[in-house]
Amino acid sequence: MHLLTNVTSLLSLNAVLENSTGTNLLSNSDVSLYSPRIPLNDTVYARVRETLDDFSSVTFRELQVTSTIGPTTNPELLLDVRLLFSAGHGSLYIDMTGIWGEWAGPRFSVQPCPAENNVLPSRLGMDIVFADSLIKKAGYVGPYEAVDVKWPKGLPLGKEQPYYCFLMEGSRPEFVYVGVNDQRVMTSLLRVGEGVEDNEGTIA
Repeated sequence: MHLLTNVTSLLSLNAVLENSTGTNLLSNSDVSLYSPRIPLNDTVYARVRETLDDFSSVTFRELQVTSTIGPTTNPELLLDVRLLFSAGHGSLYIDMTGIWGEWAGPRFSVQPCPAENNVLPSRLGMDIVFADSLIKKAGYVGPYEAVDVKWPKGLPLGKEQPYYCFLMEGSRPEFVYVGVNDQRVMTSLLRVGEGVEDNEGTIA
C-alpha cells in the first residue's frame, strides 16, 4: 500500500510538471527549493489536488514549512513540509518524506484545525523563495525557523488573501507577513475592529 501511495504521488507530480520523460526524485539533501524542476508550489499543488480528489470532505487550510537545522536565512533549508486540512470536527495532515516531492500517507487527528483560517487555494500564486526575497528587500534579513502559509479570517477589505508568515528568530518583529496577491510586507495582520496597525513595508 505504501508503494502504491508513493507511485501515485510521483505520477501526480509528473503530471503537474508536464514531464513526459519522468522525474527521478532525489533526497532533500540533494534538491532545494530553488530547483527549477520541482519547486515547492508544484509539489504542494500536486499533493493537495490528489488529497482533495481522494477525500472530498476535507478542506486545505495551511501549509507549514520548517527548517531541519534550526533558524536560517535560506529558504532552501526549509525541507520539513506539512499540509494541513480540516476534516469534519478533526483534521488531516500529510508530511513530506525524506525524499523531496514524495509524501507520506494521510493521517487523521481528532484535534481540529485553527478556526481562524479560511480555505487556502491549492495553487499558491507566490513561491516561498520569492516571498523570502521580499522580506529581505523590506529590511527583514534576520533568520527564521519556520514559515506558515494561511489565509486568516476577519481581515479588512483589501487585505483578504493568503499570507506567508515568517516566524523570525531573536530580535523583533516576531512575525513578518507577505501577501501572496499584493506582495506587501507587514509585521502585523490586524483583524477588523482591532487597533492601529504598526509599521509595514511595501514592495511594488
